Amino acid sequence: MHPIPLTRTELHTRVILQSIAHQINESWLGDLSAASQPSIHPAVGSQPGEPSDPVGNLAGAGLARSAITARDFMVLRVPAHELVQSEADGMVKANNESAEVMATWEKYGGVPGSTQQIAALPEHSPFSYFVALAPPISTYIAMVQPYKETSAADYAPSKTDERQTMTDIFPSVPEPPTELARYRLLSPSAGVRVSPICLGAMSLGDQWSGFMAGKLDQKESEEYLDYYYKAGGNFIDCANNYQDEQSEMIVGEWMEKRGIRNDIVLATKYTSHRLNRAYSTYPGIGVNYAGNHKKSLRTSLDASLKKLRTDYIDILYVHWWDHSTSIPELMQSLADVVREGKVLYLGVSDTPAWVVSQANEYARRLGLPQFVVYQGAYNLGLRDMERDIIPMCRNNGMSIGQIQDPEELKAKGTRGGGAPPTEEQIQLCKVLQEVAEEIGGGIKLANVGMAWARQMMTDCFPILGGTSLEHLKSNIEALKITLTPEQMSRLNEAAPFDHGFPTQRFGLDPRLLPGQTPQTPLLKNAGFVKYPAWP
Repeated sequence: MHPIPLTRTELHTRVILQSIAHQINESWLGDLSAASQPSIHPAVGSQPGEPSDPVGNLAGAGLARSAITARDFMVLRVPAHELVQSEADGMVKANNESAEVMATWEKYGGVPGSTQQIAALPEHSPFSYFVALAPPISTYIAMVQPYKETSAADYAPSKTDERQTMTDIFPSVPEPPTELARYRLLSPSAGVRVSPICLGAMSLGDQWSGFMAGKLDQKESEEYLDYYYKAGGNFIDCANNYQDEQSEMIVGEWMEKRGIRNDIVLATKYTSHRLNRAYSTYPGIGVNYAGNHKKSLRTSLDASLKKLRTDYIDILYVHWWDHSTSIPELMQSLADVVREGKVLYLGVSDTPAWVVSQANEYARRLGLPQFVVYQGAYNLGLRDMERDIIPMCRNNGMSIGQIQDPEELKAKGTRGGGAPPTEEQIQLCKVLQEVAEEIGGGIKLANVGMAWARQMMTDCFPILGGTSLEHLKSNIEALKITLTPEQMSRLNEAAPFDHGFPTQRFGLDPRLLPGQTPQTPLLKNAGFVKYPAWP
């Protein structure tokens, strides 16, 4: 069910129109005041011969006409077969601010297909008003429910025998629909709540079909996003150049149609040249549309805000390090857009650990916003981030967005000109398969790999892309998995990693080891010491 917003998302009244006979008259939807629409036939509450006035009709149900304008409505179009399904479920969803209308017209006395009006509703009805618009146009049911008062006078007084306890005032939320709705903090340095899986938007679109070995057109992308959102997902990762900019447009239009921008923790990136078209060419002078410098940031961010149909980005990433922009220019420029309210949090991707550490130290000294999240390629077959980046993140209070999973091992050689899997990768897949079979329940290799990454670092969230809805569903289900210490050890042994010098000689941080005891003889021969584990 796709809402059609008549304005942006700050709406004071929700109207749901359910079409029982045929599609809603689009010209009528364009102007709910409708007094100038003589083609519309009289509605319930209008006198014969008077021009139809759907707004006045709502007033006839008890809502003051002056309080109703076209700016106050979101309209939801529901075909007849979806209405039947909604009745069977006992629920109709309104996708603005995640509100749910937890009853149906039929439940509260309405008969689908009729042209009746209910004047008196049960005391605890979730609907404030019901209005039916009469034939010969069609039969619609309008359910009007104010959800946000605009002045003190809008509040109806409660009774003394209602809401007498703290539990009544602050009721517990119901059990989440999936593990995706068990939210976590973005990072130790950022308190915003996000889903444990971030939805990667790189695959949303049909411009990179060859490179991505698949595609999702706009309709398919919106269905993919709908599933993620309905499962409780609120975290989406975009970039300024994904799918030749189509990806950001799809996400922006999807959020606007459903009126859910503020529900979503939205990330995007700048640095890449976003204006490339066929064969990576751009007819103008494109040299300043890429890089980490101030001009690239300004032009890219302003364009992303327009494509995403929003006035702020929750997380803006530096996409990759350009080896030329100075740390002061970078952090001062990023601080400017945070100060302006265009960006809430800063992230960084594909950048050396020393650069991030230096940038955060510079920002810390001057009281500027720091990077709170790092995004990079990390899985059992690609553990390079353990050398410097993960220790850097732990010491800087940053989380890690993991942008690859073991499922991608199968795709190598078929996407983007990659090489076939190595013998080591094949052996790793065998161990992943063994662990998956031990867990049972149809768990896939990618699910095991995701669980491994999340347990290797508590502040790690997978960023899942792809075009397979089944792959997304299985990874959401896999959030329930907890690997045993023995399984973690086996997986680590199947994917040996050389940390290099000086770790190779002096050992890993004892706080990361079982028992928290040092590996190097230079410490062990001094006595028995147990280090505190990382939180």
